[in-house]
This record gives sequence, structure tokens and C-alpha cells, in this order.
Amino acid sequence: MPRHIRNALIVAVSLMLVVTGSFAAFSIHEYVYPASDQPTKSDVIVVLGPPEATRIAIAQKMLDAGLSQNLLVSVPA
Repeated sequence: MPRHIRNALIVAVSLMLVVTGSFAAFSIHEYVYPASDQPTKSDVIVVLGPPEATRIAIAQKMLDAGLSQNLLVSVPA
């Protein structure tokens, strides 16, 4: 294989590895370990989706913690 083709192949593979590694690192940082803030006071606590017991319990804990005085529960039609 000619030297310039081999060098171009090495550069292309190296670039592909850098891009793939960067994407993987970004994905892990954003989707596996996302940043999360502590809840703060708001106007209303909203429970979206079916009002399951676990979701209502979390909303109740937020109400008890004084994060809001209002609770809105979305109920499917």
C-alpha cells in the first residue's frame, strides 16, 4: 500500500475514533449522569400521565416540603 494512502487511512481512522469517543463521553455525561437541581418553590406541582400511586406520593412529599400549595393531576380522558 502506498505511503500516502496508508497515512490518509490512519488519519481517517484516528479522526473517527476521536469523534466516536467524544460522542460517547458527551452522551454518558448528558444521559447517564444528567445534571439535576434541587426542587425550589413553584406555583404548582404537576403530575403528568396516569395518576399512579408512586407519582402521587412524590407529589405529596413535595407538597409536604412546602414547595407549592397547589397540585395539578393530569387525568386521561
